[in-house]
Amino acid sequence: MVFKTDGNVYTRVLFLSTSKLEKLSTDYFSEHPNNDVLPFMDEMLKKHRKCPYWSLVLSYCPSCLDKKKRLIKKKILQHELTSDFTSANKVYLFVRSILIKILPVQSMGTRRNFNIFLSYIKDLLSMNSRDSISVQQMVQGIKTTKIIWMKSLELKQQQIKLEKAINYIVVRIVGPLIRSFFYVTESEMYKNRLFFFRKKTWKCLIQFATSKYKNLCHLKKVSAEWVQAKRISGHCLGVSQARFLLKKSGLRTIVNMSKAKQGISINHHLRTLLQVLTFEKQNSPETFGLTVMSVEDIYIQWKTFVSQIKEVNVQKIYFVKVDIEKCFDTINVCLLYSILKNLFTKTNYDIYKYKKLIKRNGLVKTVYFETLTKLPEMNKQKESENNKQSGSNVENIGSYFVSKNVLMEKLRSLLFCNVVKIGKHHYVQTLGIAQGSSLSSILCGAYYGHLDRTVLADIIDNNDFCVRMVDDILFVTQNKLKAKAILKLFLEGFPQFNCKINLMKTCVNFDYIHPVFGKAPVLPENGLLSFCGLGFNTKTLEVFNDFSNYKSIQTKDTISWSMTKNVGLSLKKKMFFYIRLKCLSILFDRDINRIDTITYNLMTVFAVSAVKFHCLVKQLPKKNSISSNPAFLLDIVDSLPRQVMIFISGKMRKFNRNDLTKERNVTTKRYLFPLPLKSVKNICKATFLHKLKQHGHLYSPIIQHLEQCIHGQKFACDLRVLLPKIFKEIQLK
Repeated sequence: MVFKTDGNVYTRVLFLSTSKLEKLSTDYFSEHPNNDVLPFMDEMLKKHRKCPYWSLVLSYCPSCLDKKKRLIKKKILQHELTSDFTSANKVYLFVRSILIKILPVQSMGTRRNFNIFLSYIKDLLSMNSRDSISVQQMVQGIKTTKIIWMKSLELKQQQIKLEKAINYIVVRIVGPLIRSFFYVTESEMYKNRLFFFRKKTWKCLIQFATSKYKNLCHLKKVSAEWVQAKRISGHCLGVSQARFLLKKSGLRTIVNMSKAKQGISINHHLRTLLQVLTFEKQNSPETFGLTVMSVEDIYIQWKTFVSQIKEVNVQKIYFVKVDIEKCFDTINVCLLYSILKNLFTKTNYDIYKYKKLIKRNGLVKTVYFETLTKLPEMNKQKESENNKQSGSNVENIGSYFVSKNVLMEKLRSLLFCNVVKIGKHHYVQTLGIAQGSSLSSILCGAYYGHLDRTVLADIIDNNDFCVRMVDDILFVTQNKLKAKAILKLFLEGFPQFNCKINLMKTCVNFDYIHPVFGKAPVLPENGLLSFCGLGFNTKTLEVFNDFSNYKSIQTKDTISWSMTKNVGLSLKKKMFFYIRLKCLSILFDRDINRIDTITYNLMTVFAVSAVKFHCLVKQLPKKNSISSNPAFLLDIVDSLPRQVMIFISGKMRKFNRNDLTKERNVTTKRYLFPLPLKSVKNICKATFLHKLKQHGHLYSPIIQHLEQCIHGQKFACDLRVLLPKIFKEIQLK
């Protein structure tokens, strides 16, 4: 198996292993190269046979399971194993010690070259789950003229041979070495960071997680022959592989339905069903109850609620936030199927195929997609959204239809014959739905939407605000008795839906004590109520960005990019991407927030961007360093304000298009960005200046330019007080 992509680009795939045993991988030192590539190969093999691998791994990367006496005296707890991972630095020291023992000094010519090579190995092991590094990047700085066994070659040939040598060391030594002793995984807590677990530790963790998952989802063991028979008969869409993600209290089970070893993946089978369910949700949103699919869906509902509150004099607003416990794993699939049967409104559904030409950066790209929307309706929708994308052209290239019976058959297969493979064994899930399905969120919305319509509809009226995003529910009302009543209802659960809430994740802004469950957690005075990345002020109803999830997270864990080619363009695209993630319409609407709050939200957006900008710049190759091209980096900073304004204004016009339709003769300025471009630019530069000054030795030319730009400018707030507070609040390190 070759652990590289085209052009010798290395990713986390290099570290992936399926074996649970700690032993040297069969591909370690395999496929020996010619002596022309590595003339010292025989010497390396001799040193390899004498290398004390086990002693080194026990010394540099110990596990709590290495101490057998402790296992006899005390049973190892799951939370102990969860924290028993090995840091990337310790893994590097382990790999470094082996490379020093195996590789001859003359392999890299000089100690300096060897140290540069080791620094790239450290970068390789410190990658996050979405990063990549190329062999061309790993040879930068290594002087081939100092390598004796290459002296007879021309300079270009020296470079090619060095790349081949390093590629062999990475692919056939470093990669298999990691796969031999470690299991590498991600974590839902720390975004993209990779965690290295000794295989014996991970094996015990898997046993804990598998046992818990079997009991929770009522997994029933079946034979491979049974599965094959079901697949042939068409009652099973395929076999999905379970994988486990690290979380604070153990492991989360994720079922991968996007890939298949043979044939079509399960999610590909479900593609048309997803389109039809989405179509039905758009046409009949009331059938999904309180369901919202994204943070932007909350915007218009919250805006309407705030406008209602402002019309009356209300002393206090009551907030209730609850979290449904194990919302996917506890769904009653029989009840869900009966709900979905009544959701389909047509006997046959027409699916239209389209080809779209998009012009970007001077290049024309063809995109193919399918939808249930006809071309005239699609064009009409674009006009209503004021979508004038340059170079965009949609062409209908065909259509087909799918019957309701076929869709129901696929749905039955998904719900009642979901086969999960854990290790070597096959299981059928009899309770809950898999989180790895492309339908998971919309099925969850339909299920709990039925609960909303049958149970909560009698309590919640048009004067209240209530939304649910997957398993998170936010209820806001003027009536304290109603707030207490709905909290009591949630705490006692809904047995008919097999649904109960997690009391520890509940939050209210009033005192409430349940006779059985005790006191509900109360929001601190002047605190913001966190909900789906938003922070709600329970007194003023203003909305802020919520950064509580960033606590204890390193900035590098939240970013990812490939530095294999077009590094400058990649940096610019990443900055635009990251800044758009935090540009939510609800934060910048004057009907919700005051100008001071909008300014504060804008500063937090630029503050997060400045922190990520610094982290990305630190990873630039030496030839693309700050000193070599400060003008380009300044251009990126200068372009951010306009990007924010264009993006926010476009979204606000889109979400408020109903108002625009009613007021055709009225100016649309109220849906433009609430601050002038000059003010936005000054805020951006001041925020970046504050961050970059903390690393003054790196950014001297940029700092000087930014200081000149904002010199003498007047701001509505005291930046010397506000900026330190904001950077402390976002908590990114």
